[in-house]
Amino acid sequence: MITQTAMPPYPWQKKLWQGFCQNIAAGRLPHALLLGGVDGLGLEELGQSMARYLLCQNTLDDVACGRCRGCELLHAGSHPDFFQLKPEDGARQIKVDQVRDCVDFVAKTAHFDGPKLVLVEQAEAMNINAANALLKSLEEPAGRCVFILVSARSNAILPTIRSRCQCLNLALPSESSARAWLEEHGSAKACQFLRQAGGAPLKALAWAGAGMAEQQLALWQQLLELSQARLGAIALAGKWQGQDVSELIQMQQFLIESVIRQQLAAEHIPADLASLAAVLCSLEQGYLFRLHDKLGRRLQQLHGAANLNEQLQLEEMAMDWFSLLQLARRAQRR
Repeated sequence: MITQTAMPPYPWQKKLWQGFCQNIAAGRLPHALLLGGVDGLGLEELGQSMARYLLCQNTLDDVACGRCRGCELLHAGSHPDFFQLKPEDGARQIKVDQVRDCVDFVAKTAHFDGPKLVLVEQAEAMNINAANALLKSLEEPAGRCVFILVSARSNAILPTIRSRCQCLNLALPSESSARAWLEEHGSAKACQFLRQAGGAPLKALAWAGAGMAEQQLALWQQLLELSQARLGAIALAGKWQGQDVSELIQMQQFLIESVIRQQLAAEHIPADLASLAAVLCSLEQGYLFRLHDKLGRRLQQLHGAANLNEQLQLEEMAMDWFSLLQLARRAQRR
């Protein structure tokens, strides 16, 4: 269901929103938009705001009125000219049968005097068959139909889909404005996660409320015990069972980035990380960069369509750390 909020909810979305509304006013809106950016910027909320605006029958100064028949039907989840496409509950992919239903919707005549609208959330979740099923409608939609595709990993979308869309990339806010927004919304604690979240305020906010600080401390202590042979790699993988693997990888990447920054610029490192950092700082940076890159590839695989063996992934990560920390200990003894 789409909420009745009239405006895009976050200040860093304002510039892109204004350009979107200006293109509509000038009659320059393409039939297909691909809204991209990184996780934690509110991409799906912005896509929903665009849908509200396009289906509103009485827009006022770049906002949807929230009171017309179109707005009420959209809020109730019963607008006949709106189709929402996203992974079904618990699924990782948008299935080809879902796309076929969408194609049938596009072929129908609009009920109101306005465009039909298709909102595709997590567009990267379309597998090859699903993307190919959408391609014809995306290229030559019947009647007035606007597609809004939303993705935090738009590089994972088939090039044939991307090439048929106008790409709009939502930029990160500056660090100072992101910190100001977090503090204004009563979450100064989230500021400590802002760098780890890649500068995305909503991800930092979510992590602050999810016990991420405690999870980080536990990870750092586990890796220190691994380096001291007080914990084995397979046992470590067992401790990681049940954790969000994406967050686990991002915590590991943040650890490596913190050590590299300390090596390069003697940057302050959190006191709780000092003992483990002292071990890792004995390594040449090339080893750290290679593990960081490998973790990045794991993250891409995790977000892809393949069904990965989670236990195997955790064990391989633990073994990677075991090998790296053994190198670090030998380097310390030299």
